[in-house]
Order: sequence, then structure tokens, then C-alpha cells
Amino acid sequence: MDAPLTTFEATGSWLTGTIGLSLVTAVLALAAFLYFMRLPKRPDNRSKRQLGSTLTLMVVLLALGAAYFSWFTGGRSQPVVVYPDRLETAFGTVQKRDINRIQFVGEKQKSLLTGKEEKGTGMIMIDVRGGKRVMIAESNYDTERIYRYLQTWKSGRAAE
Repeated sequence: MDAPLTTFEATGSWLTGTIGLSLVTAVLALAAFLYFMRLPKRPDNRSKRQLGSTLTLMVVLLALGAAYFSWFTGGRSQPVVVYPDRLETAFGTVQKRDINRIQFVGEKQKSLLTGKEEKGTGMIMIDVRGGKRVMIAESNYDTERIYRYLQTWKSGRAAE
């Protein structure tokens, strides 16, 4: 097996923050749930107990779901490895000869407050023979650096 030319690691720094915030929220909501469940069983506390415990349990479930799916997304973010004859991503291997086009697609989004167009999420779109597309999102990788490298690699000028 030949040695890779370069490897681009996923930038999942936002994932640790999301997971941490979700877990802290789940713990705090669980504490609030236990507080509501320990209220004395008096008629004036009945609605507080029912509504408070239901809402806080819902927050616990949502926070744990957010933490799990953030962790799941982070596990799928594998490095992009460039070899002299192929490109390996989390979505499989693409042979260099099968790549038709490499383009950077930057989306612009309208702001709800000002109505002006603002920078959205950009991505690298790699069109492959057979209609397959491989996308590399800006939220997970340094797409500008990868795009510049892939352009030189495809043209045969990448450092080997």
C-alpha cells in the first residue's frame, strides 16, 4: 500500500462543546426533575409536580438525544486522506481518474433580522463518474485548504 500524500483531520471542536453543554443541561434538568418529584404530596403542589416533572424530564431526554447524536456525528467525521491515485473519505474511496469535477459551493443565507445575505455553510462537491457525489462540509473540515490542495492534486501538481 502506498503512502498518503497528505491527511486532513476533521475539525470537530464544536462537537465537544455541544456534547458538554448537552450533558450539563441533562444533569441540571434531572436535578430539577428530582426536586419536583420530592415536593410534598399536597393538593396545592399537584400541578407543580406534574407539570414540572414532565417538562424537566422532556428536557433531559432532548439533551441526552442531542449529546448522543453529536457524538454519533463526530464518530463519522473521519480524516480525508489523499493518495497519489485516490482520495479516501468517510463515504468511501474515489479513484483520481474517476473524478470529473471538484468545486467549492458556498451557500448564502438571508438573515431573518436584517434581510441581508450572509455567509452560510460552504462545502466541497466532488463529482464522480456514474453520478456519485462526495461532499466535504465546512462545519467538519478546513474546506478552503482541502479545496486548494485537491485542485493542485487533480491537475498533477501536488507535492508527492
